[in-house]
Amino acid sequence: MKTSLSPTFYLRAQKKFGGKYIARKRNQILASAKTLKDLLRLMKSMRISHQGEVSIGYVPTVNHIHVYIVR
Repeated sequence: MKTSLSPTFYLRAQKKFGGKYIARKRNQILASAKTLKDLLRLMKSMRISHQGEVSIGYVPTVNHIHVYIVR
C-alpha cells in the first residue's frame, strides 16, 4: 500500500497537527493526540482500528523538516 502524502496535505496537517501523533486514512485525519499512548486510547474509544488502510504517524512541527530515503 502506497502511503505517500501530497505536499499540500502534509503542509496543512503540519500547521494544524504539528507536534502530535495522528491516525489517518488516505488524506483524512481520523484522530490526533499529543502522545502515542493517548492516540491509541482515543482510537480505541472511537473504535478505529490501525489495521488495513489506517496508518499512524508523528507530524513534526512547522519549524522541522524530515527527509526520508527509501532504498
